[in-house]
Amino acid sequence: MPCSHRTHENCDHGDEDRADYDSGGDSLYAEVNAAASVVLNAQPPNDVARNVLRTKEEMMNETLPYLCSDADEQLLIGVKFMAPVKLKSICVLGRGVNSGSNPRTLKLFINKESMDFDAASSTTPLQVMELAPRQAGDALDLPTKFTKFQNVQTLWMFVSDNYGENRTEIQYIGFKGITTKHKREAVVTVYELRPQAAENDGLQEHNLPPFVG
Repeated sequence: MPCSHRTHENCDHGDEDRADYDSGGDSLYAEVNAAASVVLNAQPPNDVARNVLRTKEEMMNETLPYLCSDADEQLLIGVKFMAPVKLKSICVLGRGVNSGSNPRTLKLFINKESMDFDAASSTTPLQVMELAPRQAGDALDLPTKFTKFQNVQTLWMFVSDNYGENRTEIQYIGFKGITTKHKREAVVTVYELRPQAAENDGLQEHNLPPFVG
């Protein structure tokens, strides 16, 4: 899927990241811990899960709730995942075609338990994305620097500015990647089955060959 960054710097992920990235990946919608996800400086109802984290089929539905910043154009969005994920891409859809309220600069941080605007402004982000103004029917995935997003439990997205309006409006945010949940569950299942298998075979557990993960 084409890169929708506005600058060459942000489109160039380097050889390592380019080799690992592809436009695939599963939707991570079901992996989001909605109750633990937050947004700062949003007009009520400031519920990030209800307002922008929704299915792809609903992304273009402008009758649904959306996020609108409050005191100024900045938003700080924290998304918690049920289990660590490998994040391949992010889709951020502003409200309104070519609107000045469309988000512009998106700064990404991972695995921080809490953040505020001072921290988001002073901390070096893991990646900066410059979002293009929304076009008609536009809903492009923005590739992450994939090798840096391999074990994401918490993702913070700092919208630092927009295209000129006093407030920023976001209609949809979606994620694609790989969940590690099923892999971890498979390992747990193997460990749970080993003692039973040893008993059935008349063997002591310490005589079993070591498990190789």
